[in-house]
Amino acid sequence: MPGANSCRPSKTAEKTRKAMKSASTEENIISEINVTPLVDIALVLLIIFMVTSYIIAQPSMKVALPRASNAEATQAQTFGITLTKNKGVFLNDRLVSEKELGETLSKKTLTQPDLQVVLSADQTVSHGEVIHLLDLVRGAGVSKIAFSVDAK
Repeated sequence: MPGANSCRPSKTAEKTRKAMKSASTEENIISEINVTPLVDIALVLLIIFMVTSYIIAQPSMKVALPRASNAEATQAQTFGITLTKNKGVFLNDRLVSEKELGETLSKKTLTQPDLQVVLSADQTVSHGEVIHLLDLVRGAGVSKIAFSVDAK
C-alpha cells in the first residue's frame, strides 16, 4: 500500500497550511483601540500641568474698589500700589512712605523702562489724593499705569 500514503500531504505541509489558514482568519485581528495607555498619558499630562502651573497672587490688602462697566484685566502686574482709606500707601503689600515709593520706582525704571504699575485706591479716598499718587508715580518715570476696579 505504498500508493495510499503518497496522496496524503506530509505532516509539515499540513502544519504550514493550518498556520496560513489561521493567520488569515479575522479572529486574530485586533480591531479595538486599547484605551489604557491613552488614559495613562492623559493623567501624566494632567499631573505635569498641575505641578508646573503657578498662580499669581493678588495683593492681600482689603480695599473696596470702585466699579466700572468697561473694566479690562491687565496682563502683567509688575508693581501694585494700594491707597487705603486710612491714607496708607502700600507697595506690593508693604507699607511705604511717599518718598520711599518715589525712590523705589525711580530706581526700578532705570533697569526696567517698560515698568507697569497698577494703582488700587479705596473708593472712599478723595480724587485729589489719587491724583497726587498718580503724579508721584509719573514723576518717578513710570509711563504704564493702570487702575484696579471691580467690574459691575
